[in-house]
Amino acid sequence: MFRKFAAATALFCLGLTALTGCSGKLSTEETCDYLNQQIKEHEINMKFETGDIKLAKGETGDYESALEEFDAMLKDTAGKTGDKQLQESLISAAGQRT
Repeated sequence: MFRKFAAATALFCLGLTALTGCSGKLSTEETCDYLNQQIKEHEINMKFETGDIKLAKGETGDYESALEEFDAMLKDTAGKTGDKQLQESLISAAGQRT
């Protein structure tokens, strides 16, 4: 009886999660994987390399654009993690210009 109830409850929660689109917070490892995937998909490294070349020529637009996009990724990822320390670090890193 308990197993049937637990299974039904788990199935209900899974269905509710699917309907609402909430899957919970990411673990630390999942968060890092998510951020790395976003960096690859948006080709951030290439944008920084291109921006560096233009920055050396005195053109800052591409570099600033890449920084803004990266900051947005950090903030987005911070909202998805369940690791509070990582969340604070990501938010702190976003917007840092040195």
